[in-house]
Amino acid sequence: MAGIDPRDPDSTTVASDHVEASDLRIAFSATLALDTPIDAVIAERLEAVVEHLSGIGLHIARRDPVWPPGATEEALMPLQHVGLAALYGADFHKDPGQFDPDVAKQIERGLSWRV
Repeated sequence: MAGIDPRDPDSTTVASDHVEASDLRIAFSATLALDTPIDAVIAERLEAVVEHLSGIGLHIARRDPVWPPGATEEALMPLQHVGLAALYGADFHKDPGQFDPDVAKQIERGLSWRV
């Protein structure tokens, strides 16, 4: 997870090869401020990870993103589909069976949006 990923327009390089955990700041939101249920087991595991990261010195800020009016899970889903298609469309065309069926559906939907 260190370094720039050319597929991610929001990734960035880190100024040095060694970064102290205490220098990192992480914003965390389990639901991303969307009214979406989260499975209890997943919520517990996420909380355990947040506690672990805090315990090793990372600064965790519990913050929900502020979405523009009208931004709902349904409104944002096409962005997820197109993003998955952009990242994994070529691999999906080669072997769709390698993907979880739910993710495969999302990639197919994303591919259908491409012009």
